[in-house]
Amino acid sequence: MQFRKIVVGLDFTDPSLGAARWVANFAPDAEILLAHVVREPRVPSYVRSQIPSTFESKASGASAVRGGLRALANLIGSDRVRFDVVAGDPPSALAQFANQERADLLC
Repeated sequence: MQFRKIVVGLDFTDPSLGAARWVANFAPDAEILLAHVVREPRVPSYVRSQIPSTFESKASGASAVRGGLRALANLIGSDRVRFDVVAGDPPSALAQFANQERADLLC
């Protein structure tokens, strides 16, 4: 099977950075999508409109994460790497992102 598009979930730990490097070598022709998930706590529906999203309130942190993703993309080869920061429960958000992008593999 040839992998054309691979999503790699990153939390910037050594294992996740190692996974990104491994994927870059494993599938040298694949498009790589680096994704970091900002965990969104479950908020009761009756207070959702009163509380800003965690993702919105961590905008400056998301900016730093984007910088880290951009740097990693440049190391891997920015011509075949895209990156995004998504919000939600990490396993579900990564699976949804991979499905939305029609990825062949989620790592």
